[in-house]
Amino acid sequence: MKILALIGGSGSGKSTILNGLREHFGERAAVLSLDNYYRPKSELPVDENGETNFDLPEVINDADLVRDIDHLRAGRPIALNTYTYNRDVMQSEK
Repeated sequence: MKILALIGGSGSGKSTILNGLREHFGERAAVLSLDNYYRPKSELPVDENGETNFDLPEVINDADLVRDIDHLRAGRPIALNTYTYNRDVMQSEK
């Protein structure tokens, strides 16, 4: 298994590149988005205006990300969460 990480700030073109890779590799590729690994909003730091900067490394639950990568590498399934920006919850995807 090979792992490719696309890294960049908001609006930098990651999704555009990813869509091309998905088209090329199809079902042979598993895709994880860091959006699926945001910590609960109540745990995220805010700036002086009370806004959350989702581009900071500390907003990511890296332990869950590493766990899921390990599961995929071992051929085990994972259940992704979907972050809702307006609520402090993660919704599980099956």
